[in-house]
Amino acid sequence: MTNVLYQHGTLGTLMAGLLKGTASINELLQHGDLGIATLTGSNGEVIFLDGKAYHANEHKEFVELKGDELTPYATVTKFVADTSYETKDKSSEAVLQKLRKRC
Repeated sequence: MTNVLYQHGTLGTLMAGLLKGTASINELLQHGDLGIATLTGSNGEVIFLDGKAYHANEHKEFVELKGDELTPYATVTKFVADTSYETKDKSSEAVLQKLRKRC
């Protein structure tokens, strides 16, 4: 199975202070349904989860984005699980042990 990671912008541009958005959230959702990003001005983080984008700001508030917001940096992928585990009613230690056996 081939995994593709789509990246828009670089960490170097962010570190240089180039925080103006150059791609919309909707454009990025065409490339993936799971990932991270930042918004113009870099106030918080964008979380792509299950094909939706959420903004987590510095006040610990989460807001679903409309899609027209701009980002200078993002990384997304089309996520397809190749393995899954039932974790309901299991302790974190039991889940960790199961994962270790897989590796």
